[in-house]
Amino acid sequence: MDYNLLNYFNTVCEEGSIAAAAKKLYITTSALSQAIKQLESEIGYPLFDRVNNRLKLNDHGKAIKQHSEVIIKDFHDLETTIAGFSPMRLSIKICADDSSSLRYYLPIAIESFPNVLFSGSLVSQKDVKQMLLDKDCDIAFSSYDYHNDPRFYSLPFGDDRMFAYIPTVYPLSERQSISLADLNGYPILLTNPETTTTKVIQKSLKQKCPERDVTVIEDYGVYKQILATSQQYISFVSWIGTHFYNDSDFRKYVLLTDPEFRHTIYLIYLKENEEKLRGFLEWIRNSYKKLLV
Repeated sequence: MDYNLLNYFNTVCEEGSIAAAAKKLYITTSALSQAIKQLESEIGYPLFDRVNNRLKLNDHGKAIKQHSEVIIKDFHDLETTIAGFSPMRLSIKICADDSSSLRYYLPIAIESFPNVLFSGSLVSQKDVKQMLLDKDCDIAFSSYDYHNDPRFYSLPFGDDRMFAYIPTVYPLSERQSISLADLNGYPILLTNPETTTTKVIQKSLKQKCPERDVTVIEDYGVYKQILATSQQYISFVSWIGTHFYNDSDFRKYVLLTDPEFRHTIYLIYLKENEEKLRGFLEWIRNSYKKLLV
């Protein structure tokens, strides 16, 4: 069982709602809802009763909460013990405002810098700055450039592009590239409505596709299942995402040429944190060209 799921569950119990817990955890409400459903699925029982759109801890949830509190405390004690083994061992917390960036860059960092204990979290773009200031994360990957804020270093780290993920039943799937306007009238499927990427897509669809047909699925598991089994919907995947999203043989990636779908990913950290991150940042500089998208 994933420790993070228990931590998320405990936070929901403490805060009393998904929205309040997501804000405290610096993750989206849809991601937190999905995590709670995953935990309930693994346990085999619902942990909350949904009453008047509010969550109420049921008997199963109360029993799990007693154990999860002990596990979380023991885990924190273990981290403290491990950190004490060597004063040189770093713990670096990474956050990102896009799930693909986190899934792509975090494993590279872990593999390339094994002496550092890494952790990662997905956050909304508006929360990136506050997380860095509150020391809840050491380094952030974001599409927003903070170079005008004197408290931060903001380094261009890579470029990302967006692809339409098109079923082969549509002739558009045979093209090398398209503009978003070419999708006018086609059924579109989106997920993670609070992320920066989805908000940019929705804004552009409103401007360029007057006959748009958009369905938004908050449950990421349901979204993935639909893409894997249905040839009806067109969706979107970033270049980074193409490395680990491949739901079926009946879809193709087609490049979107619209300028809003090309953006720079920035690596951001507090200037006062530079000494702590010195070794890691040196690795970043040495690996910069390799890691560029």
